[in-house]
Amino acid sequence: MMDKGMSPCEVMRLTLAYEYCKKDDSCTAMAILDPLENKLWIRTVNTLVRKLCSEEKLEMAALFFHNLLDKDPVVNRVTLLGFMNKCYESNRYGLVSELSERICEGNGKHNALN
Repeated sequence: MMDKGMSPCEVMRLTLAYEYCKKDDSCTAMAILDPLENKLWIRTVNTLVRKLCSEEKLEMAALFFHNLLDKDPVVNRVTLLGFMNKCYESNRYGLVSELSERICEGNGKHNALN
C-alpha cells in the first residue's frame, strides 16, 4: 500500500473501520478514525465511503459522507460520483437527494467540488 500513498497505520485504521462498518457498528468505526489528523482523516474517510459504496452499504456510506462534509466543505468528485452511481443502481434516490441538498445548501458554508 506504500506505493498507493497510504501508510501501514492508515491501512490498518481503514481496514478496522471497514470491518466494524460491515457489522453495522459505525460508532466504533468512527472512534477508530477520530484520532487521525484532519487531512489524513479526510483521505481515509473518502476511501472508506468508496469501499462501502462498492459493497452496497449505502446508508453507512451516507453517514460517513455527511461526517466528511462536516469536516471538509470541498467534495471529492470521485467519492461523490461513486456514491451517486451506486445509489442510482440500487434505486436509493433519497440518499442522493439528501446529500445533494446538503452540498447545495452547504449548511452556511461554501461547498465546492474537488
